[in-house]
Amino acid sequence: MPILRWQKAILDNAEAAFPTTSNASKPSSREAKLDAKIAELEARVAKKDNVIAIISQEHIELEKELGEL
Repeated sequence: MPILRWQKAILDNAEAAFPTTSNASKPSSREAKLDAKIAELEARVAKKDNVIAIISQEHIELEKELGEL
C-alpha cells in the first residue's frame, strides 16, 4: 500500500507543481482571435448547409413534378 499513498501524495500536491496566474481565466488575444475565427467559420458552414438543403429540396420537388422520382 505504500505505492497508493505515494500516488495520492503526488496527486494531492499536483496543483502546486503548476503555478497559476491571475490571467488564467482570461484568454489571450490569440485565443480570442482564434475563437472568433472558429465562430465565423461555423456560421459559414451552417449557411452553406442551409443553402444545400434548400437546393436539394427544390431539386426533389422538381423531379417529382417531372415524374422522374
